Amino acid sequence: MLRTKWNIDDIEETRQHLNQLQQQAEDYVGVKKLGNAFVQALVAAVKARLPRKAAAPSSAANPSADFFARNPGFKPYQIQLNAPTDGRKRPKILHVIPYFVTGGSQQLVVDLIEGLSDEYEHEVALSAIHAEQGYVGVKVHDCSGMRDPAAFTALLQQVQPALVHVHYYGRWPYAFWYWYHVMFQGAFAYGCPVIENCNIPYMPYYHRQIARYVYVSQYAQDTYGIRNMPNQVIHPGSNFSFFERNGVAPDSDTIGMVYRLDNDKLNERAIEPFIRAVQKRPRTKVLIVGGGQFLELFRQKVATAGVESQFTFTGYVAYEKLADLYRQMAVFVAPVFSESFGQVTPFAMNMGIAVAAYNMGALEEILDNPTVLAPGDDAEALSDIIVDLLNDPVRRAEVGAHNRQRALNLFTVQTMNESYRAVYHSLVPAAGVPAH
Repeated sequence: MLRTKWNIDDIEETRQHLNQLQQQAEDYVGVKKLGNAFVQALVAAVKARLPRKAAAPSSAANPSADFFARNPGFKPYQIQLNAPTDGRKRPKILHVIPYFVTGGSQQLVVDLIEGLSDEYEHEVALSAIHAEQGYVGVKVHDCSGMRDPAAFTALLQQVQPALVHVHYYGRWPYAFWYWYHVMFQGAFAYGCPVIENCNIPYMPYYHRQIARYVYVSQYAQDTYGIRNMPNQVIHPGSNFSFFERNGVAPDSDTIGMVYRLDNDKLNERAIEPFIRAVQKRPRTKVLIVGGGQFLELFRQKVATAGVESQFTFTGYVAYEKLADLYRQMAVFVAPVFSESFGQVTPFAMNMGIAVAAYNMGALEEILDNPTVLAPGDDAEALSDIIVDLLNDPVRRAEVGAHNRQRALNLFTVQTMNESYRAVYHSLVPAAGVPAH
């Protein structure tokens, strides 16, 4: 059968058309929802008049109570603000993100607030405010009930930001996309510049009024961006002061990974390179750090292979314990099928750890070393790379030194903040900074 190869112009045109159709469909469906809302309100009014049976209290009814019961030592991070450079009023940046619980996109927001608060005031708009907020110390706005862009426009008129910075991961569920749609449309009506951070491997929210699309990797921009739009790549930065080796030598037989064991980046076969590495080199020890839907499946596969004595599954661990686990590893393994960036790899790189990975997503760009990359989902090839690194300490040290230098050159929080500072200056100059 003759197969037609698409060119980049066709792909970009299709992306924009799909994005436009999605927004138009939402506008159309939104009109029909008004009728549905009336019916729902009527049903709710009838139910309110019916006698209710008291429900027994449960942790499911109060997820925050359940969270604190399971995590008694939890304490939110206190954001550290820098003093203004002078007494002049700072322009305000409003960050838009669904949740402010602990996570990679949220940490990026916190790093920007801490790093740029000397020149810009920052506030955050959320789709939900949780009792277990991961970060405190900045003003937040509850936008959970906003179903109409006009409501967000009204909030912006009160807050008066000079720029709206949207941190986008509206792929799923639909409620996320719709909430972002309301936020974007409300911001466009308000009229200030809008930045969209494209944090996941998926199409951004395209619109002619977006002043800058910031992608977390060149891979993400090349794969999901449109060439004639105002695109820019800024790699997420990490505070490497926590992820230092501190003179602790790794265990030369230990390999490991640090991921949520879920299907956003991993699949059910992600454990296989570790199993094969142990089978090829029986003294190899494996650290699997993280919990999630695949945890029990991975344990079962390891037991079936008869190598469970060489594996340690930590489950979820506290952030402050991660560095000690990294220090044990001679080789960090990234057996992912999807990766727009991923900070766990730069953490390992900064500690001088050799990394072996599938050649998927942005990992080729992050590592800049084809000798440590295996074809995607080829467990045999990846396990061969792992074993070769374990058996060659000189080469392993060379790879680790290359990784550390690359991390320090490209992936520090200071480098990231200065790149965003330049973007902010180009759109909304700080007090005393000339416009670009």
